[in-house]
Amino acid sequence: METPNPRKNSARRSHRKVRTGCKTCKLRKIKCDETKPHCLNCLRYGAKCDIAEGLPASAPSAAASPARDPPFSFNSPPSGPPSLNMLDLELIYHWSTATSRTITEDPSIQEFWRSNAVRLALRRDHVMRGILALSALHLAQLCPSREADFLHRSVHHHEHAARRAMTLMPLVESTHDQELADSLFLFSVLTMYYAIANSEDPSGPILLVGSGDAAPDWMVLFKGISHLAAISKALRDPHNILYPYINNARTRLEARQSPAPHPYLDLLRARLAATPLDPALRAIYDHTVDQLYKQFSAFYLPPDPASGPPNPDILDIFIWVSAVSDDFMPLLRATPSQETLAIFSYFCMLPKRLPRQWWLNRWADSLKIRTYELLDTEHRTWVIEPTTWSEAAAPAVPYS
Repeated sequence: METPNPRKNSARRSHRKVRTGCKTCKLRKIKCDETKPHCLNCLRYGAKCDIAEGLPASAPSAAASPARDPPFSFNSPPSGPPSLNMLDLELIYHWSTATSRTITEDPSIQEFWRSNAVRLALRRDHVMRGILALSALHLAQLCPSREADFLHRSVHHHEHAARRAMTLMPLVESTHDQELADSLFLFSVLTMYYAIANSEDPSGPILLVGSGDAAPDWMVLFKGISHLAAISKALRDPHNILYPYINNARTRLEARQSPAPHPYLDLLRARLAATPLDPALRAIYDHTVDQLYKQFSAFYLPPDPASGPPNPDILDIFIWVSAVSDDFMPLLRATPSQETLAIFSYFCMLPKRLPRQWWLNRWADSLKIRTYELLDTEHRTWVIEPTTWSEAAAPAVPYS
């Protein structure tokens, strides 16, 4: 008598094919555990999950606030078994140990980015995603073999964060939520770093040549930085999480209020004075050059250990852009005039004076070269580049 073979019988047994699960798991041909709102496979690999799209809409919780993000978590939803998104953990570790130290040369502000920024990010999802996006860009440069994965994750986090931030921006005035204002300010600054680090050429960040009237989202966010800083209580509250950063910016701004004369900018001003211009346009140019005098004092004068301005920092670049964002920066869109480009060429000297950094180098180099290429022969003679303040009395050196 033949002994029944359980393996043989089970092989013949029919089974029902499961047609549920997320699209990502189906494409990967792996079993989806259907954990909602994100299955564990998608969480583990940082992939987009659509498992929750079929969920019926539920009534919003009375305690929920449209202005508050859910706390950012690296863990899977509590309904599923414990899991970790190892890629995001790697990104936040790299931020704390490496990327945060590349943002500035100032040790106190390095500590702000390492500690304070992460504390706020744990409460505001868009800030956390902004940090992870920048950390991923840094790792993409350091690890060529994993560049594609890091760039994909960087775009993923930044796009989600930008959409969330844009929906929250109008709520600052109506809710008077101080933490919301602080988080949007911090995300706007992170967005500037992201735009600079991600730039292929200067037609994107800052120099909007050929972009028409539509400014990218980061410019909209950046124009709100000054307003968000103004309504923040950080300067009046040393315990505020943004206080170290805002106070540092104020110190830099106050140190630039008494600009020293500079012969090369004197030359620029003389050329503008000899050019027929509309009075309103001349007023914009004069204001912009005034702001350049303040920055040249910081970037070309050696700091006085006793009372002089602090060493130049990317914050000084942001301060200048903020000061001229409403009147001069729009002139760079579409087809800027030669006078506008000549003035902007002097600003393009400043990023090159900062310490070389992974997020700055490509932008600073291309910005200077591209702007100079747009100048005609006559206006190239307007642009003289000093190397040090001691060269003020030296013969003019053409900018190139």
